[in-house]
Amino acid sequence: MSIVLTFLALSGVSHAGVLINEVLYDPTGTDHGAEWVELCNNGSSSVDLTGYTLGAAGSAWGTQYTFAAGSIAPGEHVIVGAGGTTWTGSFGSDLQNGGSATDGVRLVDSAGTVVDTLLYDEPNTSALVDDSGAAGTSFAVDANEGTSLGRYPDCGDTNASAVDFMQYTTPSPGAANAAPAVDTGGGDTGDTGGHDTTDTGGPSVDCTGVEGVTINEFTPATGLEWVELYNSGAAALDISGWTLNFGTSSFSKDATFPDGSLLPASGWLVIGSTGAAVKDVAIDIDLGNATSNADALQVQCAGAPVDTVIYGKSDTNEDGWLDDDGVATVSFAPVPGEGQTTARVADGYDTNQSGTDFAVTDTPTPDAANPYIAPTVCDPTGSEALKINEFLFDPGSTDAGKEWVELYNGGLSDMRLDGFTIETATSTWGTDFTFPGGVTIPAGAFVLVGGESVAGSDFISTDLSLGNGTDGDGLRLVDCTGVVVDTVLYGDTMADGLTGDDGSDAVVSGAGSDVSLGRSADGVDTNTPDDWMAFTTPTPGVSNGTNTGADDTGTGKPTGCGRDRPTSTRPGAGCSVAPPLGGLEGVLVALVMIRRKRRA
Repeated sequence: MSIVLTFLALSGVSHAGVLINEVLYDPTGTDHGAEWVELCNNGSSSVDLTGYTLGAAGSAWGTQYTFAAGSIAPGEHVIVGAGGTTWTGSFGSDLQNGGSATDGVRLVDSAGTVVDTLLYDEPNTSALVDDSGAAGTSFAVDANEGTSLGRYPDCGDTNASAVDFMQYTTPSPGAANAAPAVDTGGGDTGDTGGHDTTDTGGPSVDCTGVEGVTINEFTPATGLEWVELYNSGAAALDISGWTLNFGTSSFSKDATFPDGSLLPASGWLVIGSTGAAVKDVAIDIDLGNATSNADALQVQCAGAPVDTVIYGKSDTNEDGWLDDDGVATVSFAPVPGEGQTTARVADGYDTNQSGTDFAVTDTPTPDAANPYIAPTVCDPTGSEALKINEFLFDPGSTDAGKEWVELYNGGLSDMRLDGFTIETATSTWGTDFTFPGGVTIPAGAFVLVGGESVAGSDFISTDLSLGNGTDGDGLRLVDCTGVVVDTVLYGDTMADGLTGDDGSDAVVSGAGSDVSLGRSADGVDTNTPDDWMAFTTPTPGVSNGTNTGADDTGTGKPTGCGRDRPTSTRPGAGCSVAPPLGGLEGVLVALVMIRRKRRA
């Protein structure tokens, strides 16, 4: 998952307002009077900083600087301390330099409310709190002397310091933080915690498209190790210079992808050691076998995590492994036995919880789609709150592979979808898609099922085929016991005898080409056509309340009630996969793709 360097990897949202954007806490030579903190404003209006304070902590928080009159404009970067203009001078005492335990810097408003916090180095022996008010669990690296910690993407925020901040060998006070680039041909070999934006001793690493890259399948069998990467994006990626990092108690080993390493669009790339039977790129790797504590595997670009898998048994996470959310993991992928591999329950599906995303399979599939996992349980509890929320039945040009259906869980509890089916009808009902085993849709979340050409689908169905509304067509969701959960009929008339949930044949007026039908408010269902609107700007995987291009097909208007619910950070948000009860089996009937981009 999801680099912001997420690269908008990962989970979380972008928080609007004033942020600590870059910090130089350990200048070369004498620190006093040379330290600085850069602020940025990613909001849409100016913020008056009069009376705000900067705090710092080693063992406890203390005020280091109080802002005099002045404001920060939208998109502006300002320096506080050395080199500052509006706010200049040195701090009350020197900022902590890390080295043995967590230190921090935070911004507090004039009312005493914490606005933003940066925590760096570990362990957090003093239990310094983060923006949530709880002891922090996500820490930026401890920057080397003369280097800074800066956000990338610039002025982006997930409230996880490990995700948001990278080390810059060339600080950029007063300017936006540069995109990451590292030297792969010599030069600055001392920078192990971040990216080098100035060294031209070798080619730079291209981190474009990292949000679609996941570790998809692997085996740690001694001498036979291989790791499969999957790219859910629509473009091939040059991953030359990226690294595969691995270790048993920390990421102590890494292998660099050689020049010319390409990860195909919607495809796979296998990195294999000498003894691996299948490999696209031959690199000597030595993965841990997780025989006692958990081990980990991570792909990095420019020193920042792209995707992480933590595997093995570890009741207490003795080694303090962090997941892609930057927090201490409590979820561990299983360890494969002889002849087995550990694989995602479906290609690219990523909740950042290794234990729910992966299962052991007896059918390794290097360089190919992971096998479909058959439904393992049947639990229709709470299904009355699950609704068809939006769908596109008449894409422009050819329909094949471009249709999609969005579901929404309007309940207060998570819901298992094992064995639930999506059915369509032009004259009679037939099954187009069956949800695989282990899939859970959290309360307030969306899940997107689409054809192979639908970007950002959570599940891909090659059989999805909706009618275009001629003489009236239908779409319905059926639970694992065969009970109809939700139905929508659409078209100009109903000539084929289909009926809806209330037994009537009332239809929602058909939309035109490339126009979706969506509920006027997420999940609101009165079993009448008035629930629905035609969206000239479809919103697959996100709240209908975000739509600004709607045409009224009923009486309602979009209100966006779904935006008040705990939705996820990507389309299909948070759809999680529960640990399966059995192995991966069957034939491939659904591919899962992920779009780990943050929604502002």
